[in-house]
Amino acid sequence: MRSLRLSQQQVKSIMDDVLAAYPHEACGMIAGQGIDAIQILRIDNVADQPQSHYVMDGMMQLQALKTFEHQGLDWLAVYHSHPEGKPQPSQEDIRAAVLHTPNLIHVIVGLKNHQTQLQAWHIHDGQVDEVELLIGSQASMAVPS
Repeated sequence: MRSLRLSQQQVKSIMDDVLAAYPHEACGMIAGQGIDAIQILRIDNVADQPQSHYVMDGMMQLQALKTFEHQGLDWLAVYHSHPEGKPQPSQEDIRAAVLHTPNLIHVIVGLKNHQTQLQAWHIHDGQVDEVELLIGSQASMAVPS
């Protein structure tokens, strides 16, 4: 099982972005080293229907990738929100991931019934596998492979 570690402050940063964007979907990029997130960057959602879709601003994405490279960080994950849904990948999320981000972790924030839930997924070849999301110094429960 893959893992991703976020600090409490990084979770707060993502949640702040998601709540500020509501009722639109928020989106952003997560960079780090190994399983540890180091930098969270909010990216503008330029989708035609941002209440139910997200498309990351290409110029902001390119700038973020340059920043990550300059800092020696790897692009580990993307995040986005489902303003009225659960934190699970939609069919659209799965199709987009297979085309654009097949090796990344997808962190999804669900806001169904105004209850915030955060989950992470690895979407590859049309398959969806849950990713262990570690917060702060939380120990991994994954069995080493």
